[in-house]
Amino acid sequence: MVETRGREQKREALDAVLASRTFERSPQLKAFLRFVCEREMEGAAETLSEYVIGVDVLGRPDGYSPTEDAIVRNRAFALRRKLDEYYLHENAGARVRIEIPRGQYAPIFVAVEAEAGEEAEGPDVPVKEKAGPWRGGLAIAFMAGLAVASLVWWIGRPAEAERVDEALRASWGPLLLGPEATIVHISAPLHLFVRPNDTRMPDERPRIEQEDLLRWYRHFPQLPPAERLFVRPTPNAPLWGDALSMSIVGRVLERSGVAWEVMPARVGSEPLLRNRNALVLGRPEYSRVAGKLLERQPLTVEYHEGLREYAVLDRGKGERWFLPRYGANDYAEVVYGLITVMPSEGSPAGDRRTVVLTGTNSAGAQAAAEFWSSAREMGALRARMEGVLPRGYQVLVRATSSATMTLDVFYESHRVVER
Repeated sequence: MVETRGREQKREALDAVLASRTFERSPQLKAFLRFVCEREMEGAAETLSEYVIGVDVLGRPDGYSPTEDAIVRNRAFALRRKLDEYYLHENAGARVRIEIPRGQYAPIFVAVEAEAGEEAEGPDVPVKEKAGPWRGGLAIAFMAGLAVASLVWWIGRPAEAERVDEALRASWGPLLLGPEATIVHISAPLHLFVRPNDTRMPDERPRIEQEDLLRWYRHFPQLPPAERLFVRPTPNAPLWGDALSMSIVGRVLERSGVAWEVMPARVGSEPLLRNRNALVLGRPEYSRVAGKLLERQPLTVEYHEGLREYAVLDRGKGERWFLPRYGANDYAEVVYGLITVMPSEGSPAGDRRTVVLTGTNSAGAQAAAEFWSSAREMGALRARMEGVLPRGYQVLVRATSSATMTLDVFYESHRVVER
């Protein structure tokens, strides 16, 4: 790919995106993209900053603090995902693509090299190696249907499988082969469901003083007003990052044409995963299955007393910790994700595979899912392992995040567990 300098080509590329079906219901993202692209075309890309975009595009008041308000970072993350979706599904043959590299807001316009035998259009400029970490799949809405009481949520085989990159087929292996359905096993911590009505509830329930409960409840203005509140424990509410992880890996499974089923942890224990292809989503803190699978691995997720949060522990020599970093508002700014690949228990020939996707928080789990579902990153990982992926290994990834949303994902290290 080459970076184009032609203003006319840039304008055509921008107009095509703004008129697309992909962006038709995203007016805020369209305004964001138009603003940064026009600044770049005017030769003023250096003036683009988080603060400028927050005030001029997203309606933040003069003097607002980007440190405390992550709206620009969140919208930039969503815009990168939306551009990925547009060029993947709606305009795969685009000759000029708009990209916004991570860590900056100034776009670049990339002219895609012509296929062999075709004459490339546009001005000739030196070929530049495309830099920056991988941008993952689409951010998909929270899967509220996980809270069903049925034993298994079945996802049928799609009518026509899409192409899955060879690097993913090599790394996912049996998970994409079938013939039986691959299990996506998702755990959820115990939550307290706060509601304004005294509906059917267990006889024994947590008791919280109404004054304390109402004061806390009013911190969330998106909730309906209430004069009295009731609390019910529930194990049916997965964390945001775990739900996103399920949709990220589900997209790869559907594209491969393999059948898959989601199994909530409350109805699916370890024996149900024996000799099956399975993806396990959750942290040992609230997932018994993830805890058991990680207990003998060199890398795991454990509670760190000093930080008073969960971190990744390397049990190797010296017991090194990988600690997440928190900002002034106590939201995680740097998190870690952990991918663990192993032959499934009860699979003597190693022809069934279990993968655990977890992290220091749910954003870390999302980072693990994004890395594991990236053909580019898995191809680079295989190259690091001299072209052959072992039967068992772990990959540690680092990610920047905003609240519970992963922004950028980076390879940190890996461990070979079994050749």
